[in-house]
Amino acid sequence: MQKLSKAVIVSSILLASASAAQAQWQYNFLVGASAGYGDRSGDYHFTTVTPAPALAGTTIARNHSDSGFIWGLLGGFQAHCNSWLFGVETNVDWHDFDDARQHQFNRNLGGGVLEAANTVARYDRGTVVGLTARAGYQMTPYLMPYIRLGAETSNDEYSVVGAFGPANTPAFAMSEDKRTYRFLGGVGLEVPIPSIQGLSLRAEYNYHGKGKVVDLGGVANDNLTFVASNMKPKTHSGKASVVWNFL
Repeated sequence: MQKLSKAVIVSSILLASASAAQAQWQYNFLVGASAGYGDRSGDYHFTTVTPAPALAGTTIARNHSDSGFIWGLLGGFQAHCNSWLFGVETNVDWHDFDDARQHQFNRNLGGGVLEAANTVARYDRGTVVGLTARAGYQMTPYLMPYIRLGAETSNDEYSVVGAFGPANTPAFAMSEDKRTYRFLGGVGLEVPIPSIQGLSLRAEYNYHGKGKVVDLGGVANDNLTFVASNMKPKTHSGKASVVWNFL
């Protein structure tokens, strides 16, 4: 029995050693640059309340969408084990789609009286900084699908200007900026360039969550009409990246 136990122990040690030898870990740092296109959308909420000629209010919700180009830089550290890859990356991106959008409607003045309202809203996203984990599997020597999960943050500014009635009075202007944090998740493909060791190309889709709502509120220049608005947009983006791996 003792001989059998010793044989089992020796076999386990040899098997563990063989498994450790097969699990070849390789590590490297990386840097890269990316460019892509994004579409940002959310509900534009606007409320106005007037006390005269009768206390009345109006609330609307309209789709507010914007799209444009994205540029960025990235860097990180990753580990390869056989066909698996695990890594951590940080990115700095700039979203070039902060155009103003016009929203027109009729506000209720009470007693069945309506008045034209014209508002212009703009959501300006500041420099985006992200931190994500990446996991991939090398299906072939020239193709590796991967997933990305993490978070990003930016300082976002939301502004609304507008006026009421044919004389464009009363008028108002509101603006607020807030640091927002959002979920970031995506999928992609990475392809190495055989002729240049360490160089690879990526193509990926990312979903950028809504984060915190940015609220506005104030009084128009007649010192009577109350106005408020808020937005909490989400973004879908696709981008291509050139990556240099320090092997």
